[in-house]
Amino acid sequence: MQDTSRKRKAHESDDCSSRASFGSLECHCAFHKTRCVEARCSNRADIQFESTRDLAVGEARRPVRPSPEYCSIFGKVHHNADPGVVSGRIDVKGETAEGQEPWLRAEERFFHDFNHNHAATITRRATRTRLTTPHDERTIQLQQVNVPVLNLEWIKTRLNPATLERLMQVWGLVGRPPFPPSSSGKAREGSRRIPTADAHLLRKAGIIEDASSTITGGWIIPFSVVEEKTAGLRRRWIAWPRDKNRDDHYEANAPLLHISLFAACDGGGRFCLDVKSSFIVSLPREARHLFRCHVEDGTLVELTRLPMGYKASPEILQIITSTIAGVTTVVRPLWAAPPMVRIDVWIDNIRITGSKSEVTLWEAQVLRNADSCHASMGEERDSGATQYTFLGVQFDHTHRAVSLSEKFIRSVRAMPALNSLTIAEMEIMASRFLYAAAILGTRLCEYYFFIKAVRRRLSALNRGIVQETSPANLPPSAVGLGERLRHSIENNRKRNIKPTEKASAAIITDASLHGWGAVFIPDSGDVKIAGGKWERKPFLIMQAEARAVRLALSAFSAILPSTMDVWVDNTSLQGAANKGSSKSHALTWELQRIYEFLDSRGIQATFAYVRSAENPADGISRGRVFTLQDLAKGSGGVLWLEDPKVCHFVSNNISNPN
Repeated sequence: MQDTSRKRKAHESDDCSSRASFGSLECHCAFHKTRCVEARCSNRADIQFESTRDLAVGEARRPVRPSPEYCSIFGKVHHNADPGVVSGRIDVKGETAEGQEPWLRAEERFFHDFNHNHAATITRRATRTRLTTPHDERTIQLQQVNVPVLNLEWIKTRLNPATLERLMQVWGLVGRPPFPPSSSGKAREGSRRIPTADAHLLRKAGIIEDASSTITGGWIIPFSVVEEKTAGLRRRWIAWPRDKNRDDHYEANAPLLHISLFAACDGGGRFCLDVKSSFIVSLPREARHLFRCHVEDGTLVELTRLPMGYKASPEILQIITSTIAGVTTVVRPLWAAPPMVRIDVWIDNIRITGSKSEVTLWEAQVLRNADSCHASMGEERDSGATQYTFLGVQFDHTHRAVSLSEKFIRSVRAMPALNSLTIAEMEIMASRFLYAAAILGTRLCEYYFFIKAVRRRLSALNRGIVQETSPANLPPSAVGLGERLRHSIENNRKRNIKPTEKASAAIITDASLHGWGAVFIPDSGDVKIAGGKWERKPFLIMQAEARAVRLALSAFSAILPSTMDVWVDNTSLQGAANKGSSKSHALTWELQRIYEFLDSRGIQATFAYVRSAENPADGISRGRVFTLQDLAKGSGGVLWLEDPKVCHFVSNNISNPN
């Protein structure tokens, strides 16, 4: 067993002999509005919590692991002689490719490929959709499939050069045959067939046709799933090109950002709609022989439209939807949305927010764009609604609050107990918990050991020690924490979203082996400093950096404003603070106390990054005397204070080692 007593003592100690030793540097001067360099984060998977007006294809994140996962906030297959519903899974005669799950929705398969086998992360949003039974096929109506063909050329004319180049790269994969088709040198056909009644509807809609004389180059696995919509249940027909999904060298590249970035809930106008994404893009005739299957009556057919079951389809649709919506970083400036309108795009969903007049005008333009390229829009539209659901989140603009949708809560309540889960089920449950916590603003520090236990089991899965069907075997203490988190999510207390306010002060902190230092700069320019030596040195530098923030908040507690920026030169701390959790227990311990301090005083703090060379607290943490030159550091022209005229140095009670 590990000796935790030393760690506990180290955590519980303030480690500072001069906790309240801060002086005042009175400067009658203006505070630079930009305050410092642009914030950034070292972990590309940790999204910074900054406002974004729209989401662009050109601002893609790189994957954190290429295994069954997302960000954040997507799943193997049981072999069964009778294809059907087995624990929410689908049997495809044992012929699935590794890392591909045909029962997942298209966007979830996209995330699966996006993050396949990169690390033991659980920040994904996943659901498993129920496979239809013979009874469902007779009683539940198939989704509308008679949609017009999208004018892809119209889309291309609107794209900026970078996005057009990316679209053509991905589109080039569509006509590439699977290689190698199989170990025997021939493409393998699955056992599933299209029901005759469904084939009649699909043929009538022009989605399938009799196969041409070209030799078959690839097969699809056809099946349908049951989805819950506002109007009731419906069946969605899916074509899954197993071999292409396995063999095509494709790395997803789309800006599907953290759900917390969509949680803006201010006044003004809003408009939500969705594009009918299934089978709207025509397949090139020379590529159709790669997407074939049989009907139950034995007829060989091939697809005429791009299936959403293909792993690159969600990115293609993301570009199409962003073009229709006029996302500024996707289309040419002439076709971009006005600056006062915010556009959120997620695969085939669009949300427009801003002033009522601007939203009304751009809503009409989006509908005209859709009509121009023959894109079919969904029936569910919310124009000017004060309450609506978007991406599983219930928005209430009247009370400026967000909560989880009823559908999401039902899915959480339907989950089995944590002590009876397989690893695959545990991963899905934990990912939903993290997704929900981001919406409800739940601090994850107190659930650290639950998240750690999940990560350890996923790490064992990635290393091949266990299988997805193996029992999760979470420790009882972790199960207890997880169930407590589930209970908190099920309560679904509305989270009030405060209006975004300009920060009225900045705290810049730094830590070294010697001690810590902090500079407090309000808008008034009345600068104060604090710092001191460690009594007990922290084990980790990121722990020391977090402790410096905690001690700085305590030292300046009497003068802290309600909104401020906290600048740190450690990206691990910045990412963990904005995310609300860390893999390090030492850092988590410090973060929890920082959150408790901020929450108890109703303070909103945003963590940002500053380079060490531009950090005015750098010298204080090393015991050097603080001077005005420290407020104008950095070769990049960073200026924390402008034109100091009257300055009076009091004391900072930090000895000069020199």
